[in-house]
Amino acid sequence: MFVSLQFKLELRKEAKEKLIKLMRKQSSAIRVAYNMLKELEKEETKNPHAQIYQRLRQLFPDLPTKYIDSAIYKARRYPTDKPVVFGGKRLFEKLCKNHLTGKAREVLKKQWKELRQGTLISIGSKSDRGNRLTRFEDLNGQLYLRITIGNREFIYAKVLREPSNSKDKWLAFMAMLLESWQTQSYFPYTVELKLKNGEVYGSVSFELPTPEVRYTKEKGVIAIDTNASPIHLAIAEVSKTGELLSYQTINLHHLLGLSQNSKDHQE
Repeated sequence: MFVSLQFKLELRKEAKEKLIKLMRKQSSAIRVAYNMLKELEKEETKNPHAQIYQRLRQLFPDLPTKYIDSAIYKARRYPTDKPVVFGGKRLFEKLCKNHLTGKAREVLKKQWKELRQGTLISIGSKSDRGNRLTRFEDLNGQLYLRITIGNREFIYAKVLREPSNSKDKWLAFMAMLLESWQTQSYFPYTVELKLKNGEVYGSVSFELPTPEVRYTKEKGVIAIDTNASPIHLAIAEVSKTGELLSYQTINLHHLLGLSQNSKDHQE
C-alpha cells in the first residue's frame, strides 16, 4: 500500500534562498520536459526519455542528474492530450483580468509564481539509502531533511511534523526510518516540496509493508456461523487438537424490522 504523508520544513534564510533557486530550475525543467513529451508523442518517438534527458542536461548543466530524471517523471504525470497551465488555470485567468490591480493582483501573482516555480521532486531508490537528493536524517535526536543543492553541496531543513494520533502513519514511517538507519537496509521514498505563502511544505510517498496474513491451528480455531437458525450467531472455539473449548450463541431477533442505518448503529 502506497502512502503519502505531509510535513513542513523550517529553514534558515540563506538555505531557503538556495532551495527556492533550485525549485525554479527544476520547475523550468519540468515544463520543458512536458512540452517535449507532447511533441515527441506526436512524432511517435520510441525512446523520448533519452532525448528529453539530453536536452535538459544541455539547458540545466548545473542541475544534478537525479533531479533531471525526477523532472521527467513529474512531467509524465500530466496528461499530454490536454493543455496544462503551470501555476494553475484559475489563477492565470484571474491575472488576465484587467480590473485586477494593486495589492490584490500582487497576492495572486505571488501565488501563481509559487505554484509555477516552487516545486522540487526527488524520486527515491533503495540503492541510494532511500533517496539520494532529499534524504531524511537524524541530527542530535531531531529529524532533518538533507537537500542536495548542487555538486556535493547540501542544506539541512528541520522537519516539523508530529503524529496526530496513535493511528497516524507518520509513526510507521518513523519506525521504518529508524530500522533502516540501524540495519542499513533501506527502502525507497519519494519527496516532493512545494512553496506556499513563503513557507516550504513537503510530502513523502512510500510503500507501507502489509503484514503477511497466516492462518494456522497453532492456538486452536474459532468458528462463526452467521446463518444459524433461528436468527442468531453461533460461535464455537476448539483447541489445536480439535477439542471443543467453548460455545456461545448471540440472539439477533432485536434486529428484525430495523432499517439498515439502525442495524449498522446496533453493530
